[in-house]
Amino acid sequence: MAQVPDEKHVRLVGGYCRIKAIGCTPPDELIAKVGLHCYNSHKGTNLQFLTVTELMLEAVSHFIYTMTLDAFDPANGSVHSIDTCIWHAAQVNDENLRLLTTFCSPTGSGERGAQWDLNGVDVLYTGVMPKWLDDGALTGCNKLQYYEVWWF
Repeated sequence: MAQVPDEKHVRLVGGYCRIKAIGCTPPDELIAKVGLHCYNSHKGTNLQFLTVTELMLEAVSHFIYTMTLDAFDPANGSVHSIDTCIWHAAQVNDENLRLLTTFCSPTGSGERGAQWDLNGVDVLYTGVMPKWLDDGALTGCNKLQYYEVWWF
């Protein structure tokens, strides 16, 4: 039996081999726990984190963590595999950290969430749209001008 640490004591989970993803760091595990917390909140479960078994990190202008994690269900003693995607987003409003869970579902279920609903309309845009300026509104000597400033 593999030993799985709990907050206060060591619990035994039968048959679990606890193979950790290569390159998975403690900060990666914290991000996986955020995904599991979101899953528990949405599904009304109480799964407890065991380990990250697969990890793919993409870095463009932000980080996207796509991972598979194993979690223990204390209600029936079973181990579940969960797929999750966490977006480490840009920081605004002087915050220190912003994490967005784009999906969280059981492995193999095919459930996927989307960060953007491409066919949806945001609530802010359901009213009357503002009138656009006429083509000649920004030209002429007494009209508003558009300047592009480059700083080197």
